[in-house]
Amino acid sequence: MSSVVAKRLVSPVQLGISISTLYTATNVRATLDKVTGTNTTGGAVTATLHIVPAAGSASATNMIIQARSIGAGSTEAFPEMVGHVLEPGETLQALASAAASIGVRVSGREVSQ
Repeated sequence: MSSVVAKRLVSPVQLGISISTLYTATNVRATLDKVTGTNTTGGAVTATLHIVPAAGSASATNMIIQARSIGAGSTEAFPEMVGHVLEPGETLQALASAAASIGVRVSGREVSQ
């Protein structure tokens, strides 16, 4: 029997300038409910987000958000991410145009397999 658990998938984390994995769907199917990014700097910074297949890498084919500009001190809700499903082994990966400038938090639901 499977169970559904609503939870914080990504604790608040600052994005780096290199692509990094924020979340891996490990033995679960995960649905993204809310993805937010907050620019904590005094200038605009961009964020790029990917949903990457198991054993894959970030590329143009799995990019969901490309270099979305977030203004100084602003928060972006990334509505395009809502409802996406990550199958077991898939990852959510992201980067920013400036290190330690965008804080990200992700909430969603995990369904055990």
